[in-house]
Amino acid sequence: MNALPLPTAPPVDPTCDNITNPCIAPLAVAYSDPSALNATSLRGDYTINKRINLFGRYDHAPSSDWIRNWEEELVDNVKTDTATVGATVTFTPTKVNDFRANWSRATGSVIHNLTDFHGAIVPSNSVIFPPPFSPNTGQALVLFPGGDGSMEVRAGALSVNTQRQLNFIDTFSWTLGTHQLKLGIDYRHLRPTNGESTGWDVFPESFSSLVAGTADSAFLSARDPFSVNINNYSLYAQDTWKAGRRLTLTYGLRWEINPPPSGASGQPLYVTEGIFDSLPLAVVPGRLWSTTANNLAPRIGAAYEITPTTVLRGGYGLFYDLGYGNVGSASSDFPYSRYSLVSGPGLSFNPSSAAFQPPPFSTALTANSFYIPAVDPHLQLPFTMEWNAAFERALGSRQTLTMTYVGADGRRLLREDQIIPQAFLDLGSGGDIMATHNLGYSHYNALQVQFQRQLSSGLQALVSYNLSKASDLGSSDASGVAAASISQVVLPSLTPADFDIRNTFSGAVSYDIPAPSGGGMGAAILKGWAVDALLRVTSTPPINVIVSVVSPQTGYYQTQAEIVPGQLYWIPDPTQPNGRALNPGAFTTPAAGATGDFPRNGLRSGYSIDQTDLALRRRFNLTERVRLDIRAEYFNIFNHPMFGAPGSEYAPYTYWGYGPQPAQGFGQVTPGYTTNVAMGGGGANGGQNPLYSVGGPRSGQLTLKITF
Repeated sequence: MNALPLPTAPPVDPTCDNITNPCIAPLAVAYSDPSALNATSLRGDYTINKRINLFGRYDHAPSSDWIRNWEEELVDNVKTDTATVGATVTFTPTKVNDFRANWSRATGSVIHNLTDFHGAIVPSNSVIFPPPFSPNTGQALVLFPGGDGSMEVRAGALSVNTQRQLNFIDTFSWTLGTHQLKLGIDYRHLRPTNGESTGWDVFPESFSSLVAGTADSAFLSARDPFSVNINNYSLYAQDTWKAGRRLTLTYGLRWEINPPPSGASGQPLYVTEGIFDSLPLAVVPGRLWSTTANNLAPRIGAAYEITPTTVLRGGYGLFYDLGYGNVGSASSDFPYSRYSLVSGPGLSFNPSSAAFQPPPFSTALTANSFYIPAVDPHLQLPFTMEWNAAFERALGSRQTLTMTYVGADGRRLLREDQIIPQAFLDLGSGGDIMATHNLGYSHYNALQVQFQRQLSSGLQALVSYNLSKASDLGSSDASGVAAASISQVVLPSLTPADFDIRNTFSGAVSYDIPAPSGGGMGAAILKGWAVDALLRVTSTPPINVIVSVVSPQTGYYQTQAEIVPGQLYWIPDPTQPNGRALNPGAFTTPAAGATGDFPRNGLRSGYSIDQTDLALRRRFNLTERVRLDIRAEYFNIFNHPMFGAPGSEYAPYTYWGYGPQPAQGFGQVTPGYTTNVAMGGGGANGGQNPLYSVGGPRSGQLTLKITF
C-alpha cells in the first residue's frame, strides 16, 4: 500500500546551527485557546404550609478546553448535569426532618484531531481508521524514531467516559432537654462507564521506512465499553449534650457498609488467582473481595469553658475510606482492556491488514498480557484516626488566639505492588501484575497557631502558622515495589510524604481606609476605599530521586537511587533560578533486583511559596437600589520567582526499542515550570488552571460589578 501521508513541516533555515542561530523544532509548537465554561442554574422554593418546605435545583455546566500542538488539535469536553430536591418537615418545634435527593451525570471526552495547519496533509479517516477502528472510539499514533512524546502524530478519541450518581440523605433532629439528637441515613449509588477504545500505535525503524510504508513494530489495543455498580450505605447517630454550664459534649457513631464494585448490564468482573493464594496463575470471573460489616466509626468531642475568655477543646474521630483506590483498574484493565505487540522486518504499515487487527477478548494469559490487576480477596476498608486538642483565648472583645495540636494515623491504607511471578515471566510478557492490598500506613502531627481579629475600627485580620510533619510509606496507592511474589514484598521505612511541608504561614488583612473629615471634593473622592492583602509563605517541599532498573526476576521497575560516595547532591548552575542543580554524578543505579540507599524524599527542592496579593476596592451607591463595585487586584505583586521541583528521574531507560535515553532535564527546572504550573497544569493535564493557582508571575485584573 502507499504510505500514509504525513503532516508536513515548514522549511528549516539552512543557516541555523543550534548555537548562534538556533532552530525551533516544528513539532514543539503548542498553544491553547482560553477554556470555555457555561453554567446555567435553576432553583425553585415552595412552602406548602408553615411546617413543610420544598426546594428543587437543576444545574447544567458544559465546559471545553482546546490545545494545539502544531497540526494536532486536542479538544477536551466535560459536561455536568445535577438535579437536587429536598424537603424540610417540622413536626414540632423540637422535631425536624431534612431529606435530600440528588441525581448527577458527568461526561468527559478527550479527542485528538488532525488539521491542515501550516500546509499539513491530513489522511482521510477511512485510511487511518479502517474497520474495526473508529475516530470516535480509539486512537491512532505514529511515534517518530527517537521520539520523546513531542515527536508524534496522533488522532482519534483518547477517552470517552461517563459518571452517574444517585444520592439520598435523610436526617432527623430532636431537641430533648439539654440534648440535641441527630439520626440519619446516607445512600449513594455510582455507575462509572469506560467507553470503547480500540486503536493502534506504530513505531517505525526510521523516517525513510515510515515514508516507504513499513514499520518496525506496532502496539495494538482494545478496550470494551464497561460499566460497574458501586453502592455505599451509611447510618449515623449523634448527640450534642450540654452537660453543665461550662461543659459541652458531642459524641456519635457512624456505620459504613461499602461493598466491592460489581459488573453492570450482566458483565462480570474478573479476579486474578495465584497472587494472594496458592492457586495456579489465572484470570477468572469472581468477586473482588468480601463485604465487611464491622466498620463502626466513633466520634467524640468536648468543649470546656475554663473562664469566660478561655476555652479548652478536644476531639477524636475514626473515619473510613470508601476502599476503592486503584481497584477501578479491575474493571478497566485486563481482560476488558487488551494489548498486543507485533513486530518484524518489513511490517507493512497498513491498519487494514490482518497484522493490525486488535486483540480479541480472552482471559488467557499470554506474552501479550499487560497491566493485570489483582486484589486481595480479604481486602478491608482503610481508615484514619484523627485527634486534636485546642486552647482558645480571647484577647479583648474582638480578638482571639487559638493554639491547636492535630494528629492523624492512616491504617490499612491501600497499596499497589508490582508482582512478577515466575509463571508470568515464563510467558515472555513485558507486563506486570498490579496487586492491591492493605499494607499502607501514614502519620501526621501539627501545631497550629491562629490569631483572628473581628472587624473593628475598619480593620479585620486572620493570621495562621502551621508547623507539621507528614510521613508515610508511599503518598499514593501506586507507590509500591517490585517483587516476584506477595510474600517477598518488603515494606520501606516511614519517610517524609510527598506533600510534607514543614512550615506554612498565611495572613489576610482587610482595612477600610478612613476618609478625610468634613465634606468637599476630597472627601467625595477618598471615602469608601478599602484595601485587602493576602500573604502566603511555605518552606520547601521534598523531592525524591528514582532510577529505572531491569531485573531478570521482575523485569522493568523503578526504585530509589544509589548514592555515589563523596559526591555533593547540589552543584552550582548559573542557568537555574536559584543558582544550583542536582548533581547527576551523585546518584547511580543499584544492582538488579536491589533497592538504592538514597532515602525516599531525602532532599528538599529549594523552591518554596512566597506570594503577596493586594487588592484595592470601592463601592459607589448610584441609587438606593443600584451599586457599583470597583476592584483592582494584583497577584504576586512583588513578582517573587517560584518554581516547581527539578527533574529527579535519573536512570537511563529503554523506550520501545530505541535504546537508552537519558532522563531529560535531570536536576534542572524546566523553563517556564513555575509553581502554579507544577501544581496542576489545567487542561488535558488535569489539576487547577495555572491562571488561578499560587506561584505564577505577577498579574493583575480589574473587576466592575453592578448590583441591583
